[in-house]
Amino acid sequence: MAVIQSRQWEASAPLTADQQDSLTALSQLLGSRSMPDLPSFAAFAVPLSQVKSMPTCAEIWERLHSAVISIEDEQQETSWRDLLDAARNCQNACTNLRDDIDKALNMLTDLDADRKNVMSKNSTLHEACEGIVAEQSRLNRMIDSLHHKLQYFDYLEIVQRQLSGSMSVVLDEHFVVVLTRVEESIHFLSTHPQYKDSESYLNRFVQLQRKALQMVKTFVIQTLRTVTVAVQQQARENRLAGAVVDNTNLFYVKFRASASSIKRLTEELEKRVSINTDFANTLWECQECYYQERLSLLSNPMKENFALIASNNDLSTALRSSCSYLLSVCHQEFQLFHAFFPTSSANEGLWGLMEGLGAGLYDNIHPLVIQQTEVDALCELVEVLRTEVIEEQLETKGETLSALYSLFHRLLQDVQERLIYRTQIYIRDNIDGFLPEPEHLNYPSRLQPLAQIVPLPSTVATDSNNSTSTEISLPSTSRAENLRNLYDTWYPTLERTLLVLSKIYRRLETSIFEGLAQEAVSVCTRSLLSASESITTSQSPTDGQLFLIKHLLIFREQITPFDISFTVRETAFDFNPTKAAVMRILRGEGFRMTDNQSVLHFVQETAPKLVESQLDSKKDLERELKRACESFILTSTRNVVDPFLSFLTKAGSVASSSSTALINAGAFAEPGRVQELVDRVESAVQQGVPELVNKMALYLTNPVTQGILLKPIKANIVDAYRQMHELISREYEGAVRIRNAHQVQADLDSFAVSTPQGSPVSSSRRLESDTTNMTVQ
Repeated sequence: MAVIQSRQWEASAPLTADQQDSLTALSQLLGSRSMPDLPSFAAFAVPLSQVKSMPTCAEIWERLHSAVISIEDEQQETSWRDLLDAARNCQNACTNLRDDIDKALNMLTDLDADRKNVMSKNSTLHEACEGIVAEQSRLNRMIDSLHHKLQYFDYLEIVQRQLSGSMSVVLDEHFVVVLTRVEESIHFLSTHPQYKDSESYLNRFVQLQRKALQMVKTFVIQTLRTVTVAVQQQARENRLAGAVVDNTNLFYVKFRASASSIKRLTEELEKRVSINTDFANTLWECQECYYQERLSLLSNPMKENFALIASNNDLSTALRSSCSYLLSVCHQEFQLFHAFFPTSSANEGLWGLMEGLGAGLYDNIHPLVIQQTEVDALCELVEVLRTEVIEEQLETKGETLSALYSLFHRLLQDVQERLIYRTQIYIRDNIDGFLPEPEHLNYPSRLQPLAQIVPLPSTVATDSNNSTSTEISLPSTSRAENLRNLYDTWYPTLERTLLVLSKIYRRLETSIFEGLAQEAVSVCTRSLLSASESITTSQSPTDGQLFLIKHLLIFREQITPFDISFTVRETAFDFNPTKAAVMRILRGEGFRMTDNQSVLHFVQETAPKLVESQLDSKKDLERELKRACESFILTSTRNVVDPFLSFLTKAGSVASSSSTALINAGAFAEPGRVQELVDRVESAVQQGVPELVNKMALYLTNPVTQGILLKPIKANIVDAYRQMHELISREYEGAVRIRNAHQVQADLDSFAVSTPQGSPVSSSRRLESDTTNMTVQ
């Protein structure tokens, strides 16, 4: 039998849209549940030949729908029965579960009650335990407090055992701890005197502390002395063997090696110096022993070295080498001191050690300074001490070598004192006591060698830069030779005065130098005045005056760079009132002591009076220069126009005696004699003035100075000619020939010296101010 396929079914009976929607909904419904067992579709199969007798599609669908509904109802009923059975089973289970829960809740209630009971008991137990712990803590604190307080008492026996051993206990690392514990115990017991037996224990701890400090002091002293003896023994062996002793290796290495063991102890002493006087005293005694041992070790070798240096060198070299050696040793001593006492500041003991080491230098140098007679050598010593030692060494190194400042300053004062004394001796013997030889006064012959030499500025070095050289600066050989020739024309006392002043300038205190300079200038001025008088006697007044002017000008110019005042105040007693009163008494012209007032009046009038005077040698020099210039101008004027001056004086006398008297009536005023007088003056003008100018050029190398001095001389000559010309024109009416003042002025101007470009004029200007209005009256 043929079976209709689904495709054929679909093609032969197509479904409408609504049928399609119904099938879709049915498929969805059937998809959510299991398919029931349906009868095979083969049961519905019919032969194709019977298709036409089959029901329609709608009938088939309705039948199918009815079958499906029937199947669903049957299945739904079965599901509900199963669901009911399941619900009943669940209800029974829930009932059983509720009964179990009730039982559990009852059990939990019982457990909670038990828990609360246990918690109550635990809280009580916890509180009891906390109380016990608190009590235990309190008891532990009390035990600790008691232990802390009792340890200071218990530590006494421990310290006694530790300090009862040999001296080697000091080297133990725990010795410092012992000192610290003893100090803490003493502090505790001294701050808690209320404890039982605290005073007794305090005294015993103090004794133990002093015993420990004594052990420290003994150890330090023994160590220092042992090292000192070893070094001295080695030095003696080296000396006997003829070996050269190395001071660094011998005197310092062994001490530095032993410093490490002592340094640990001295540091502890230094920390407690401000707390306890026992520590301060122990440290001081250790330092004193150190100073003594170092001084005993180094004193003699250094003295020998100082003596050796002084014997093998000149004084300045010996001083320089000795100071360098002493400074080097003291610097090493400063470092070695801090190797033993690291935190101690330099004190009087260290300064005393350095001064003791420097005593050997002072003992060797001071006698040599006293024996030194040369001013140059003493000036060099001052420079070495002040510049090279004090300024460059002591002041730059601060505290390290400041202890030697007093030593070197005292030595400097000794050298300066010796320099002052030798300068005074030099001034007395070589300036004030100078006895000139004939060649020293041979002026103007001494100036002749310089007649062809170009004038050179003559300036003596005043050592403004503090240089050790005090000689004249000569830049080249030829210039030096010319300068030397120029200085040879100076009078010896002038050169000596300037040289000695330039040497001691800035080597002495300003006030002291001012006194010496005032004395030297005064003495030199007197010597120049004396030499001028001798030259006036042996040569001529003009030579003596020009000599004095030349040297006073040079002197004034050369002392100008000295930035001082050449003034000295002198204080003395004036006994003239006392002397007068004594003379009156000796002559019987005494006084009557009628009452106390008369006695007081007598004492006041006759008592010596304190008189203060001021000496200014520079002003004295200026005054003498002015006097010399005035004298030279007057002398030079008279040498030329003295006949005119004599004639005018006589004519003035005649005119003043009688107003009617004729001047030419006198024998001295005859025309012939007057003409002879005029010719003689004319000859003096033509010959004497050029000679005067040449001589001035020989003495005074500065043309400006020559012109300044020549100016008033020419003015005096012209003024004399003017007066004489007026008199002759009035009295002789052409009988006597004489030039007028203008002609004479022109003639004198031809003799004037020319001023070279760049000539120094400073001193000449001052000279011009001094010689203004110097005319013959």
